[in-house]
Amino acid sequence: MTSRWWESLFEGCLPLVPADVYGAHSFVPKELIVNDGREVLERIGWLQGIAGTREHAATIATCLSFLEPFRCSAVTRTVLSAMEKPR
Repeated sequence: MTSRWWESLFEGCLPLVPADVYGAHSFVPKELIVNDGREVLERIGWLQGIAGTREHAATIATCLSFLEPFRCSAVTRTVLSAMEKPR
């Protein structure tokens, strides 16, 4: 995934991720993982239907929770922990 992923989330856009993307489940909830064109069309219809609703906001919030491991504070904590371990 790229920085465009989180930039999109901050603007309220929800990404559809192909199921064959390695680690897709690490980036989005299962509702946004698609296997084929039929599922893409179904999800787009669902997303259009929830636009501007509480469900839309909740789905964005769920997606934002997937960003936690990529926060600078989390990355820094991991790096410092690795550096402090005895060899």
